[in-house]
Amino acid sequence: MLEILKVSDFMQPAPTRAESSVRCERLKKYREDILTPALNNSEKQSHSFSRAWVRIPHRVTAEAVANAWNSPDLVAPVSA
Repeated sequence: MLEILKVSDFMQPAPTRAESSVRCERLKKYREDILTPALNNSEKQSHSFSRAWVRIPHRVTAEAVANAWNSPDLVAPVSA
């Protein structure tokens, strides 16, 4: 995804070269400062979820998961 977004480094998204340069730098900074960390965190969380998911015993049914998800202890708001 980031490689696709790097295409903006070579675009001229404004009428002048100077304006395009400013805009491209702003897009690059956004990509590096915001998108890259967000995507890296998403990947890390996805791997963490996958590791947890495979530890669920095969005998656990979808109904058991739904019951746990909807249990009063899980649904109840946390008191401050």
